[in-house]
Amino acid sequence: RGSSASRGAAASVSSRGSPRHSRKPSLTVETGAPGGALVDLDDPEVPLSMAPPDAGSSTFLLEQLRAELDESRREASRYAQELAAARETLQNVEEDRAAQARELEAALGYVERQRALAESAAAAVNLEYLKNCVLSYMSSGDVTEQRRVMPVIATILRFSREEASAVERRLAA
Repeated sequence: RGSSASRGAAASVSSRGSPRHSRKPSLTVETGAPGGALVDLDDPEVPLSMAPPDAGSSTFLLEQLRAELDESRREASRYAQELAAARETLQNVEEDRAAQARELEAALGYVERQRALAESAAAAVNLEYLKNCVLSYMSSGDVTEQRRVMPVIATILRFSREEASAVERRLAA
C-alpha cells in the first residue's frame, strides 16, 4: 500500500559502486516522478511508503519489518541487561549503606557507653572528693578553713553566684 508517488513504480536491482567493490545489490524503485527518479529502498532514511504496491515489495516490506523487529528485540534485550546490572548495583549500594548504618549505630553506642562510664567514674571520684570537702568544712571550727574549702564545694555542686555569695556572707559574719 504505497503512496501515490509510488504507484506504477518499477523495482530494479542494481549494483552500487564499481565492480571491484563487493557491495550488496540494492533495491531501487522508480517513483514515477518527473524525470523517473530512483529511490534506494536500502537507505534507512527512505520511508517504507515509497515501496511499490506489487507482491515483490510486500515480501521486501515483510523482510524489512522482520529486520526492524529483530533489531528492536536486540535493543530490548540490551536494555533488559542494563536494567538488571543497574538493579544489581543499586542492591549492592543499599546493602553497603545498611552495613554502614549498622556500623555507625554500633560506634555511637560504644561512644555513649564510654561517655557514661567516664561520667560515672568521674562522678564517683567527685562524690568522694565532695564528701571529704564537706567533712572538712563541717568538722572545722576555723572560719579560715571553711572559707578555703567553700569554693571547692561550690564548684563541685555547681552553686550559682548568688548561692556562693550567700555562703560567703554567712562565713564573714
